[in-house]
Amino acid sequence: MKPGTVHNLADYRKQKGLTQEELAEQSGITSRTIQRIESGQVVPQMHTLKVLANCLDTQPENLVGMPGSPFVSNDKEAKQPTGFLAVMHISPLVGIYLPFTNILIPVVFWLLKKDEQDIFDQQGRKIINFQLTITIIGSLSMIFMVLFFPVGYPLLMGCYIFAVVMAVYNVVSILKQRSVYYPLSIRLLKIKH
Repeated sequence: MKPGTVHNLADYRKQKGLTQEELAEQSGITSRTIQRIESGQVVPQMHTLKVLANCLDTQPENLVGMPGSPFVSNDKEAKQPTGFLAVMHISPLVGIYLPFTNILIPVVFWLLKKDEQDIFDQQGRKIINFQLTITIIGSLSMIFMVLFFPVGYPLLMGCYIFAVVMAVYNVVSILKQRSVYYPLSIRLLKIKH
């Protein structure tokens, strides 16, 4: 097994008398992902480990098996999702030049990756919710711009600047292994916890 692989998850799950499907229902993490974690095919992110550990009434490091073990492997394979997640978070900026690609590109990435790991599903939903919110506010600000330019124009520019700042902030957060944050998002797609 790779370093950082969660090899005690099945033991803790069985001690609680849970099937993979029951743990999936309690945690909001798909049973396929739990199966892949238990078989060592996937190295889970810290957030996923914390959710699973909470459902199993234990600590994340107990699932890894050694106190002080890193939650996420340091090998090249474990670092790849970070790069892809960074691309997912920065890709909506194409929407500045091509209308609605700020939504379309994240939707395509989300649909392609959501079943691979929960983190792609969760963060894809956050990105899409935020971009839908920004698009709605931007569209309203264009209407205001036609009706009352002194209000509409600053609102539209504020949307653009806010979208750029949040994209850059979240890319940096991903690269530093921190949580992402999209304030003021309308939750059109439910976020699984």
